[in-house]
Amino acid sequence: QLVSSWDELRDFLQTTPLQLVFHRHPDGYRCPFESLRGAVLASNRACIVSQNSHGADQSYWRPLVNFASLSTLRERLRAYMDDPAALEACRNSTYSFMKTYRRASTILAEAGVFNMLRRTLNWSFESMGGKMLQGPLLALR
Repeated sequence: QLVSSWDELRDFLQTTPLQLVFHRHPDGYRCPFESLRGAVLASNRACIVSQNSHGADQSYWRPLVNFASLSTLRERLRAYMDDPAALEACRNSTYSFMKTYRRASTILAEAGVFNMLRRTLNWSFESMGGKMLQGPLLALR
């Protein structure tokens, strides 16, 4: 399903609250966890299940993401799909932790997303006249 606005993302996550993050490489423990995707999903109360990622990333994201090996990923997903109460608890836990201990904008800054935007798009918060947090990035406050 194509999602092209924050309203569509909210609607999508309300109807599909269980989100899978899967790496292209089978040895996920070598891959970083995608901070942009994680920040957006956690900010929008998704239950996130991911293939194992690099150890440092797993340590940071563990309170928000349910990591699993390829061999146990299906069982982890099935557990949430078969138990609406567990899925709701996962969503509430993710969102509560995100609201209390993390800010999406901080996650993105720490991951270098803003620096990458500055380098590749010649973009800056100041050049937007402080309007970055209006519209699509409002959910990332």
